[in-house]
Amino acid sequence: MTQREFFNAVTEGNVTDEVKEFAKVQVEKLNARNEARKNKETPAAKAKAEADEALRQRIIEVTEVGVNYTAKAIAEVLADGTNFQKVATVMKALVENGTFVKGETKIKGKGKVNCYTKQ
Repeated sequence: MTQREFFNAVTEGNVTDEVKEFAKVQVEKLNARNEARKNKETPAAKAKAEADEALRQRIIEVTEVGVNYTAKAIAEVLADGTNFQKVATVMKALVENGTFVKGETKIKGKGKVNCYTKQ
């Protein structure tokens, strides 16, 4: 069955077992294609992952145990032009693996801000 025949059968309401089987096969092909695309590692994605890992290691090196840091404070300590949004994104992985604990602190004029404490 071709796609044209399939679409014509669906629009005419002639949904037979053959049409249903064709639809199942097409959905399986779509799922396989999407899964292959999702698992494919591109050079850009690999480079980004390596850069993020290097930044994580630098953060671990420059921070002290038991001190509360905001993402902005960590960016200032790094002093390499890294913005605080990038630091906050990278910190998620460090919180998940238990290197840092996420909390909140009050900053005058800003209110509550996320802070990170090295374990």
